[in-house]
Amino acid sequence: MAELLAVRGLRVEFATDRGPAQVLDGISLDVGPGEVVGLVGESGCGKTTLARAILGVLPAGAARIRDGEVRFKGADLLH
Repeated sequence: MAELLAVRGLRVEFATDRGPAQVLDGISLDVGPGEVVGLVGESGCGKTTLARAILGVLPAGAARIRDGEVRFKGADLLH
């Protein structure tokens, strides 16, 4: 089955007073057509940051995608 959404090696960092803080470190996942996926984890583990990175709505100036790729139906969402 072809992926509807493919995330590969996603790394996100936030600017802090002490320098960049890596908050996502190499996240990869696939979601196929018709699949329902749940993302679970403790508070502060990066679930919302992952969703915002995929959607392209990370806080401007505070966060940046350091590496990786996000593809939706084969289209690159990061570039």
